[in-house]
Amino acid sequence: MDVKVTVLQDAITDHRPVLAELLLVEQQKAAYSMIWMRSYRNLSHHSLIMALSAQNLSKVYAMENVDLIHDTIESEIIKALDLIAPARLTTVKNCPVPLHLKPDTGPWRSKTWRLGAATWTPTMVGLSACAP
Repeated sequence: MDVKVTVLQDAITDHRPVLAELLLVEQQKAAYSMIWMRSYRNLSHHSLIMALSAQNLSKVYAMENVDLIHDTIESEIIKALDLIAPARLTTVKNCPVPLHLKPDTGPWRSKTWRLGAATWTPTMVGLSACAP
C-alpha cells in the first residue's frame, strides 16, 4: 500500500485541508496450479485386467490384518494403474476453495468406473468450482 499526502493550498479558513490518497495494489495470485491426475480416456477393460494379473496379489492370502490386506490390494491396483494410466502433472485453474477431494470421492470414482465412464475429471468429484 502506498500513501500520497498533500496539503491543499485552497481553503476558506485558516485551516488547510489535507488530502491523503491511498494507492492500493492488489497482489496477483498465480492463476493456475499444478496437480497430479490420471486420464482414464484410453483405458480398456482388457488392459486393466492384464495389468492387474501381472501384480502379486497372492500374498494377501497369508495376511490376517484387514488393514494390511486393504493397503496391499490398494498398492497393487495403483501399481497396475501406473502402468496403463500413469499420473501426469496437470495445470488447473486456481480454486477459491482449497483443492482437495471430498470425502465421498471414493464411492463416486468407483461408481463412475462401474458405469464405464470414459474419463475421470475433477468436476465428477465435486470440484466444479474449479471447472473452466
